Amino acid sequence: MSLTRNGRRATALLRASRGQGLLEVLVALLLLSLVTIALFPLMTATSAGLWGSQRRQAAVRCAQSIMEQVRSSSMAAPRAEGSCNDARYPRMSWAAALVGDRLSVVIYSDTSGSMTLFSVASELSPGVAQP
Repeated sequence: MSLTRNGRRATALLRASRGQGLLEVLVALLLLSLVTIALFPLMTATSAGLWGSQRRQAAVRCAQSIMEQVRSSSMAAPRAEGSCNDARYPRMSWAAALVGDRLSVVIYSDTSGSMTLFSVASELSPGVAQP
């Protein structure tokens, strides 16, 4: 008789532990989703910061290119504007102004010229011809 009782106990224990594996998986999934939800704002902020940094780098490259063009040849007019021709940011535009020996370049993030992305001013070297 004791074998029958032990067999019944073992069977009862097996039946009771059947749902534990599923419960452990559900708890693990819950913890994983909570951690993912907690880290999501950090990932989006990092992504936005990286995108903004890439835009600023493109604006700096555009401004450097414009300044080199002005330094290598004189500007025909005291003011000029155009597009940056950057494949990743096609809507970037620029405006340059030459006042005396000071060159100012402003990079806009849109074609309307309403959102300034980057601005730089520089003294021209004495050898640069001015209009």
